[in-house]
Order: sequence, then structure tokens, then C-alpha cells
Amino acid sequence: MNFTHLHVHSNYSRFDGLAKYRDIVDKCIATGMNAVAITDHGNMCGIKELFDYCKLINEERSLDGIKPFIPIAGVEAYCARRGRHLMSDAVDRGGWHVILLAKNKTGYQNLCRLVSASNQEDAFFVVPRIDHELLEQYHEGIICCSACIGGELPQKVLAGLQSGDMAEARRTLEWFKNLFGDDYYIEIQRHETHRRGANRQTFKLQSAINPVLIELAHEYGVKVICSNDCHFINKDDADAQDLLMCCQSNKKVEDKDRIRYSKQEWIKSPQEMEAIFSDLPEAPANTQEIVDKVELYDIERAPVLPKLELPVSPSEYLRQQVMQGGIERYGAAFVQSSAFTHRVETELQTICAYEETVSYLLIVADLVNAARQMDIEVGPGRNSAAGSLVLYCLKITNIDPLKYGLLFERFYNDTSTLPDIDLDVEDCERERLVDYLMQKYGKEHVAHIFMPYTQDSIRRTSFHACGNALSGEDLSNVLPLCSVEGRHSSKRVIVTSYRDRALESVGVVKLDILGLYMPTIIKRCLHNIKRAHGIDLDINTISLDDELTFRLFQEGRTVGVIQFESEGLQEYLRELVPNTFEELIAMNAMYRSGPMDNIPHYIARKKGFESISFCHPVIEDILKETRGIIVYQEQVMLLFQRLANFTPEESDKLRRMFGKVSPIVEELKRTFIRQGLQNGYDELVLTLVWDDLKKYALNAFVKSHAACYTWLAYQAAYLKAHYPMEFLDAFATIRDKDSDCYKLLEEELRSITC
Repeated sequence: MNFTHLHVHSNYSRFDGLAKYRDIVDKCIATGMNAVAITDHGNMCGIKELFDYCKLINEERSLDGIKPFIPIAGVEAYCARRGRHLMSDAVDRGGWHVILLAKNKTGYQNLCRLVSASNQEDAFFVVPRIDHELLEQYHEGIICCSACIGGELPQKVLAGLQSGDMAEARRTLEWFKNLFGDDYYIEIQRHETHRRGANRQTFKLQSAINPVLIELAHEYGVKVICSNDCHFINKDDADAQDLLMCCQSNKKVEDKDRIRYSKQEWIKSPQEMEAIFSDLPEAPANTQEIVDKVELYDIERAPVLPKLELPVSPSEYLRQQVMQGGIERYGAAFVQSSAFTHRVETELQTICAYEETVSYLLIVADLVNAARQMDIEVGPGRNSAAGSLVLYCLKITNIDPLKYGLLFERFYNDTSTLPDIDLDVEDCERERLVDYLMQKYGKEHVAHIFMPYTQDSIRRTSFHACGNALSGEDLSNVLPLCSVEGRHSSKRVIVTSYRDRALESVGVVKLDILGLYMPTIIKRCLHNIKRAHGIDLDINTISLDDELTFRLFQEGRTVGVIQFESEGLQEYLRELVPNTFEELIAMNAMYRSGPMDNIPHYIARKKGFESISFCHPVIEDILKETRGIIVYQEQVMLLFQRLANFTPEESDKLRRMFGKVSPIVEELKRTFIRQGLQNGYDELVLTLVWDDLKKYALNAFVKSHAACYTWLAYQAAYLKAHYPMEFLDAFATIRDKDSDCYKLLEEELRSITC
């Protein structure tokens, strides 16, 4: 009989396994299986990765007419012995193991709820724990297996063998059968081993309980399945896995009290499993029965945001807020001008094409407004968000995109997804904003974002330093939640089980709130100025041609000034002698690996040592501010648009493709030349520009980001230049006085004031 075997107990954990999920799937396919279940201990962190990879695999299989490979969402849960609310080291430490597999979308959602509930404070004790009460509540759509020796039924069989009374084992079996019916299976394992350093006790226990489990299964009409604990891919990985476990538990290989596996925990082929259970042929067949029960479903969905209580529709409310903010930013007369209305209408049309984007922007705007009301400093913007006039009018960003030629399309042009907006706030106040989100939308709707990291080849888990997940419904209905140790307290922190890049695809919105030290220094310096001089200084209205501030930059005295602190950049500033804000933006953008090579040319061209020539007036219009050098990604986009009539959206997509070795890029060049010729430009001009694009485009930086951080740096430099001691005192509250940076700053400022 040619059937495909399923390891229902593929007990691989991302935190103590050697392989990636794609390796697991590839091994299963290579050995002839058509499904795999991932049952990590107490969590579902790898399920999204499993489903994503299987989706790719199945797209290829469908082209070849092959049946899809089935990913099965599962968990090896810990079931509290006396209920999840009781916590006693003697009795309740850990819990019984139980294998839970989702056979459909409802089952997946219930698994998410079970795992999320097991990580709450009233349930987590040493490990995340569910109990019978939760299983009764969330069992629909779930297949249950009795698990390994650590399962409730095997443990009670062991106790019964010792006491001579199987009453407790029978009661347990009856409870699970009554709850799950034909979706309850009794699981048997055989980890016979002769390998050096392996755990041989496990097989002795399995040999003792398996006959009883089989007998009970026949008596109660419960089907038996075979399984094999899997912690690594191949047989030859056993010793490496053993060493990894020693590293994780801080033990030596020769220690007698360390965790040992049987070294049989690799993904065994159907043939290997058939050989092990040759006396029980129905077990593999019943394992395949589980596969047949599982539906192929998708866990992805569109983002769901909290419902906003607004007097009008979200789109209309957004428009009202933008127009009001525009008047406050520019004045009523300019808001009526074509320069404003054309740009803002273009942006609103793109934004309002996706309803969730409108709500997202309103939520971010509310968060920024709340921060200011709580006297929390918010940075001027980050990455490409400053390219949006709408965001500037909403006061999410604080750099005028019209004044500095920043492009909306660099920020947002794909209306099928949400834009990416990162907020910089005082690093010591970030948690207050997270608390605000929880209070406003409910703690069930907000969580930190899961983040795995690697240290000394050991996989560990933490939470994202700035990322927060937000959903319009209870997060545990959308994805599994887990918990990690808090950074500054013993209280555990609830985090998403999936990483940030996967969140939006399962219907969760990511909010990045980054803690940054510079806003804190600026705020405290302003407080010092008020206290010492009685001056209420509005740092957002300072002059951009302040003589003292530019003298500081010209002399390279930028210790303590964000983005301009390095000695190399200080030397370049002394060579350049900048006297405009735009020059500071350019230097900030270029002082990075790659574009740094352009700085000497930029300086030489300012000083007249190197000629500046433009092959066409339209090129001069775009590159004049950077003296003929392509410095910004926005310039690349404008060259595509002006010369060859690419749309703003197309120009951004082409910018991202540029520099790749691909036939598509060669086709892009032909299109650029052809459309440029149709647009009336000489072929030599187009070829020269293309060559410049190839030379500079890959190193071009985001002008929006450079402008925002240069504005933040300029504010810091202004305070340092005008109020040096107040700035030094503010710096001391954030940076360690024993740090080299503080000592350099103190030495510099004291020498000036003396």
C-alpha cells in the first residue's frame, strides 16, 4: 500500500531545534509525505512560516498537477494538573502534555485562543498552561492526541501500573473521548536507542505503557496512531542537537543531571516508521486518517483596525483634519492655491483608495497628538513619511515636504497595503504611549511584537524594541500570543507569536514607536533654559540661517549632535564650511557606506576645484541642489519622471529594481531611452543620465529621512551653540558622565565658555 505518512508529533521547536521550517517541509516531501504538523511546546511561533513556505510549494505543485502539501497548525500544550489558576511548585509546576491539531480554520482560531490564554498571568507558571476548562471552551475544529510519555493519559497509565489501579487512566480517556469524539487519538512512540550518551529510559517506559494504551484504545473504540518526537531533521544531526541542548541549559556533555534525548528524534521516513510499527499496521493508516480530516485553509486576511468614533466618515474626517492642519501650517491663502490643492488632492486620492489606510493615518495622528498632550516629545519624522503633505498637515511629521522637494510616492504608492510610519519619541516615555494605546483600544487589541534573535548560535526570543501590534478585534482571535520576560521587571510581557513582517498579512497592524535619546535631551535642555533664563523657547520656530549654529557645524564641533557626531564627518564639515540647511541634509545623506565616496566631489564642486556641468536644463533643475551629484532617491525618481514620463508610482518601483542584474533592467533602459526620445530629449543626454543613474542610484539615500534627522540635529546644534551649559546638563541626564562622548562634550564646551 502506497500511502504518505504524517509525523503528527513533529515536535520541532524554533528555540531548541537546528533546522528551519522549510527544511522540515523539504525533508517530508523528499521522503514521500504529503503533510506535516508543527507542535512546538506551548507556542505556535512557527506556524506562519510553515504556512507561507507551504503556500509557495503548493503554487509550484499545482502547475505540475500534484496534490497540495498540507501544513497542519498544532501545539504541544501544557495542561495544568489541577487547573491553570493554581500555582504550586510541588504540584502545578509545568503540566501534562497534550497534542492539539487544527483541522480547519475554526480549529486554528481556537488554537490561537488556547495558546494566548495559556500565556496570561493567571495561567503562566513556569510554562504557559491551559486546562480542561479551556479545552471544553475551545475544542471545536481541533484534533487531540494523547501525546508522549508526558501526556495525561500515559502518566496515569504509568501510575496505574505502579498502583495496580487503572481507574484514573480510564476516567482521563473517557473525558477526552467525550469531548473530542472521533477526533481523539491515542498516540504511541518507540524510541529504542543504542547510541552513546542517549536516553534509554524513555524506551523502557514506552515499552511498559504501550500495551496498556493499545488495550484501552481497543476497549473504548479509540484509534491508535504512531508518532516520533522530532527535534532535528536527519539522523546525523543527533549529536549536534545534544550539544545545542547543553549550551541552552548551561550544562556539560558529561553532566549526569542534564536533559538527554534518545537521539531518535529525527524526521523518520514512512518506511522507517512502518518498520518500527510493523506489528501494528493500523497505526500508520490512522495517522494518514488525520491528514484526510485536515482542510487546506488560509490564515491570511486583510488588516482589521479599531472602529473609530467619528462625526463623519473616516475619509471625510481625514480631509477635514488635513485642511485645518494645512491652514495652521501655511495659512488660509496658500491652502487655496494650486500648489497646495493639487498636491494634497493627489495624496488624498491615493490614501482614500484603501479604507484601512485612512483609519491607520487617523490612529497615528491621534497617537502623536496624545503624545504632545502628555508632554512627550515627538521627532520630526523618520524614513520616507516626511514626503507626505497629508502627514505634515496632520502634524505627524514636522518637515515641510513642499519646501524641501520631498516626494509622496517615495512614502506610499501601493494602495493594497498600509504605509509604513515610524515615530521617534523620548526613549524614557515610550511605554506611556504604549499604555495609551492599551487604554484607548483595549489591552486585548494591543501587544508587543515577537522578535527572535541569535546569540552564540543559540536561538532565543524577546520582543521588538519598538514594534507594537494593533487589531480591531481581540488579537487572540487573529493570531496566537505568547509571553516573554520583561526587560525591567519580573512581569511577563504579552507578544505576538509571529514576527513583524508577517503581521499585516494575518490582519494585524504594526505601529513602530521608537525611543530616541535626542528628543529627550532637547526637551530637558529647553527646561533648563526656562529655569535659568526664564525663556520659553519654541525649538520648532528657530531660524534656519542662525550664525552661531552654522559656525558650530563649520568648525566641526558636533559632539553630542545626533547624526553628526563622528570624527570623519566633523572633518568633512570643516572642509565644506556649510552655510545652508540643504548642505547639511546632503552631508547627512552622503556620510554612509557607499555614498561617502561622493563627499570629496561635493566639497570640491562647492569650492570650485571641480567643474559642474549639466547636459540639459531639466537635469540642472533636479541636481542643482547637490551640485550635479545624485544624492537622493527622490532625485532618481524625478529623473525617471521628467525625462521618460514614468509615473511617480512607476518611478519608485523602477528605483527599487535599479542595479539588479536582470533582463528586466535592460528592458527598463530601452524603455527609458525610447520614451525619452518621444519626450523630445537627445539620445546622448538620455544615455549620459542613464550612466549616472547606474553610477549613483544604488547609493542614493532617502531625502525625507535625511531632512528629518538633519532638522533634529540642527535643533540640538542650536541649543548647544546658544546654551552650552544647559545643553551639557541635559546631555548628562541621558548619557553616562563616564562615557567618552560626555567627556568630549564637556571638554569642548568648557573650553569654549572659558
